[in-house]
Amino acid sequence: MNALGLEMMTPNGPGIHLVRPSTVLGALGQHNIWTVSGYPILILAIWGIVVDVAMDATASTLAIDHSVGPTALCGDLAAIASDPIGTVYYMEGVQATLLQKAENGDGTGVPTTAAAQLTPIPFTAGDIECGNSGNQAGGIEWHLVYRPLGPLSMVINAAVY
Repeated sequence: MNALGLEMMTPNGPGIHLVRPSTVLGALGQHNIWTVSGYPILILAIWGIVVDVAMDATASTLAIDHSVGPTALCGDLAAIASDPIGTVYYMEGVQATLLQKAENGDGTGVPTTAAAQLTPIPFTAGDIECGNSGNQAGGIEWHLVYRPLGPLSMVINAAVY
């Protein structure tokens, strides 16, 4: 175990698993999830799970960015309106590929689609943030698996969501 999270094996090798507890997505705009400081990291996986409150019917998109620029880590997921508890949002493929969604369609808690492997993304100091295009009442628990690229790499849950 690491002071910042649990170690986890991924298809891209071992990494540190950090969880951002469920937070209401809220007003449209950018919301900081994690803050990276010191040396860069290598992002091995990012996913979010709708846990407490289902997304409301407001038309909205969802994406994950680097706060500097901002630079897209994935393309916008076109529709998150009315997504039920248990829906999983995840990144796959290469940087800037569309954010994906696996809905909890059969009510068992098991997504109805399989996640593909993410090509690791180098990430420098700044915030990993999600952005939505409409006010949303749903809550997302975010997960990050990363590998530090230096002895001073630090990742913490961002102070402001």
